[in-house]
Amino acid sequence: MIDLYTANTSNGQRAAIMLAECELPYRVRRIDLAGGEQRQPWFLRINPAGTVPAIVDHDAPGGAPLALAQSGAILL
Repeated sequence: MIDLYTANTSNGQRAAIMLAECELPYRVRRIDLAGGEQRQPWFLRINPAGTVPAIVDHDAPGGAPLALAQSGAILL
């Protein structure tokens, strides 16, 4: 399962569209940008840059969760 951390931005929508088109199982975790949720310590552990979108793939190769940020990298 992939967790998609996103907000209503074009980059966040790009990542969601790709996950849906690839038919990958994912759940959306909405980030409140106006409230500063992207600067909370728990989110900075996922993406130290504090930007959306970010994903965490809990079924990544090797068995350890894989965190990835930046919509272009997520699409690749």
